Amino acid sequence: MLCKNKLFKVHGTILLTGETGVGKSYMAKLIHKNSIFSNGPFIHVNLAAIADNLIESELFGHQKGSFTGAIYQKKGLFELAQGGTIFLDEIGELAPQLQKKLLTPLEEKEFRPVGATQSIIFTGRVIAATNLDIEKEVREKKFREDLYYRLKLFHFRMQSLSESPALLEDLIFNFFNKFKVQKKKEHLVLFPKLLELLKTNRWKGNIRELKHCLEYILELGDSNLELLNLAQEFLNSSNDLQEKVEMDIFDEAPPLNYGDALEKFEKNYFRHNIRRVNGKINFGASVMGISKGTLIAKARKYDINTNEIRKFAVTNNYLQEKLG
Repeated sequence: MLCKNKLFKVHGTILLTGETGVGKSYMAKLIHKNSIFSNGPFIHVNLAAIADNLIESELFGHQKGSFTGAIYQKKGLFELAQGGTIFLDEIGELAPQLQKKLLTPLEEKEFRPVGATQSIIFTGRVIAATNLDIEKEVREKKFREDLYYRLKLFHFRMQSLSESPALLEDLIFNFFNKFKVQKKKEHLVLFPKLLELLKTNRWKGNIRELKHCLEYILELGDSNLELLNLAQEFLNSSNDLQEKVEMDIFDEAPPLNYGDALEKFEKNYFRHNIRRVNGKINFGASVMGISKGTLIAKARKYDINTNEIRKFAVTNNYLQEKLG
């Protein structure tokens, strides 16, 4: 396991692990900016948001006519990241049959566009991230062992906020001061009762949830009392969501097959809770404790139209105001 103060010195592939919301994307950008690749592009790829049949074309590009629908030549994201960094986020969500496509780019530093006869040398660096227990995934044959060992050349596990109280307090002050300036509310202060509430919360969504909470209360609050009430409202909403999900598991007997039961639970979970947050992807991802890309991918998988849900919520709120 690589220690943090050496992250900026290495030139090889880096694997970032840790719970959802701990700031893996931010860390990847920070590593890029402080590396020899900083003059090149930083390409963020959320693998969970790309359909399986498009992964190879998106990553490596394709030649015109290489498959049905390939009406023009396309550069892939690896080519666009030449001389810089390609950040493969949510790599644990990549299907095993697609994971092998990354072996050559990582080992040989080259890739081949779909339909091409010649490989292209890759001059950039790969950073990958996952919130899964990747070693467990390898043991259960859900993640290729050979890909894991190529990725973990330099491995850094990021701590959750519950593991680092000092980091939590620093972030509370940093986000509070940042957002109060942005919202032009410099008269507001982080008084002790609010600070204690924020410090003692569990923050299952880690940095992302904390950031959204402070942005939320400073957007809507105009007094110190309002800030406290809004923070309690935000945190209660997050906790209520978790409690409701736990109760829903036992509402009826699940299918006997374990895989079918998990599929049914996940489908009901996302259909119910995306509607509960009125189709708001950023807020929903925060309170559910998952990434925005993962939530978008799940909405597509279960045919949940977030645009229609948002439109309905706006219309419903308007009618309630008009009708009293």
